[in-house]
Amino acid sequence: MARTPQPASSPWSARLHRVRMRARRTLVPLYERLPRRVRDQPLRSTALLLGAALAAGSALPLLIPLWSAYWSLPGAGPVTGLAAGTATVAAASRPRLARLGRRIGRASLPQALLAAWAATAAAALALGLAAWWVMGAPPPTSPRALDPDAVRTLALLSLASAAAPAAVTFPVIAYRRQRAEEAGDTTAAEDRARRRLFTERFPAAVDRLGADRPAVRLGGVHALAHLADEAPDQGARQTCVDVLCSYLRAPDPEVPPHAALSEVRVTIVRVIADRLRARTPWRECDFDFTGVVFAPDTDFPLASFSGDVDFRGARFSDAEGVSFAGASFLGGASFDGAVFSGGAFFARASLTGRVSFDGAVFSDRVHFGEAAFSDRVSFHEASFEGCAVAFTGASGPCPEGLLSAIEPLDPRRVSVPEAWRPER
Repeated sequence: MARTPQPASSPWSARLHRVRMRARRTLVPLYERLPRRVRDQPLRSTALLLGAALAAGSALPLLIPLWSAYWSLPGAGPVTGLAAGTATVAAASRPRLARLGRRIGRASLPQALLAAWAATAAAALALGLAAWWVMGAPPPTSPRALDPDAVRTLALLSLASAAAPAAVTFPVIAYRRQRAEEAGDTTAAEDRARRRLFTERFPAAVDRLGADRPAVRLGGVHALAHLADEAPDQGARQTCVDVLCSYLRAPDPEVPPHAALSEVRVTIVRVIADRLRARTPWRECDFDFTGVVFAPDTDFPLASFSGDVDFRGARFSDAEGVSFAGASFLGGASFDGAVFSGGAFFARASLTGRVSFDGAVFSDRVHFGEAAFSDRVSFHEASFEGCAVAFTGASGPCPEGLLSAIEPLDPRRVSVPEAWRPER
């Protein structure tokens, strides 16, 4: 099929096409930078622009005399320079002014009222100086006698000055009340959203913790830990902690009871220990490790237990020992019947709460050096047979039942502060 010959384009049409394309490449980016409201309503935006241009053109003949009158005032140049400098400083200090505004917004009511009164007084002084300057800066005069009109004017000014603080106080109080209500509504909405998200994600995390594959279980451990980190309240956080602790207490179906723990259990202990070392709300939770068999490399150094922690009947199977060095027990802690297969290191620990080691079994080194004890620590019927016991540098009263548990006080095996030794 024969092609229809196209008419040859003239040089003018090619030039016009290039100009049109160049204008398009220039104007289209400018059009895209316009606000969406302007692009969606082009007729209205054009009418507003034309109206503003017409108003500016009509006001120009009025502005020229005002401009001339302004520059005829005394000191117009210095005042203009002062205003320009102030505007420049304010523009350069915009971040600091924003921080100052936030600080004022967080200020107490008396502080906010003082700031509002100071701003009102400064504005009144500025307006008075501006009026005095516009009137030609006349020198002040003091009349010899006040006529009735002057007395009446002074009385009105006094009343206005007295009413000005009240006129400023009520708007400030109303504004702060409205802000507080809005902040309360926002906080309540955020709290509801967090609770709804927690309720939706919690069952899925628990299901993953009970999955058959270990990898899915590990994902459930980290999901529950993340939920506890972002829990809406302490009760929800305690629920996540209870689930993790119950997993540790349950017998592992893959291995015999009291044997080596699975990687999931090791991960749970590590997650809990890491958060107890950091300054997190986990410290306020209660932990129930009753009968848990802790795997090797289980350590809680620098952990802080503000709530109740229960290690009754727990077994620490690491031959190298378990470390609670620098740990703090501010609430109740029970190690009753716990078995330490390796060493037990509580150096520099703070046992200021009710801490009990009654019936605990220590099989190797026991180190409580520089630990701080309260009068609520006990070692009744604890077993230290064949152990090297060191309480060197410990402070506080001697724990109840300790001396009878470590007898005889052989200096080659036992080291306690002199103040704890019985009088001969």
